[in-house]
Amino acid sequence: MNEALPSAGNGEHAGPGADAGAMPEPNLTTPPNCIQPMNEPTPVTLPTIHRNGTGAANLEAEYQAVRKAITATEELLQAATCNARDFYPQEPGAWERARDERAEAFRLLQLVSNYVEQWEVHAADAMREQRIRNRERARTIAMGNAEARDRHRDHSRDSD
Repeated sequence: MNEALPSAGNGEHAGPGADAGAMPEPNLTTPPNCIQPMNEPTPVTLPTIHRNGTGAANLEAEYQAVRKAITATEELLQAATCNARDFYPQEPGAWERARDERAEAFRLLQLVSNYVEQWEVHAADAMREQRIRNRERARTIAMGNAEARDRHRDHSRDSD
């Protein structure tokens, strides 16, 4: 068995000592039966975003940066060689264990990404709600100012 897990993405796994004339090995991006789909994110305890706490914009920017770093990590791990030919000198089953461990690493990265995404979305939602409240407050103030002007104008007319 000469399976290969993700490498540089070109389908070839040539490296030091590789036979340049050999057929490229398969580039399996998802090992069979290894990565379980993550349908629903695990519930996360999210912060209350309020005036005396960390601002929503800060939280969103920080967690967005973390998620970008996780994505970059996933891409780098995807590009890193994990090839069956590097395990055949070991005891039987070594390749399968390595393949399963790699799949678990990707699953855990996805789990962390889901966690971070929930914080990021929570902060973005808080920012959107704050913008709505600010618009409503501005509208109320504008309406109050217009009413005050009208009362002042009416009062001025009555004084004349």
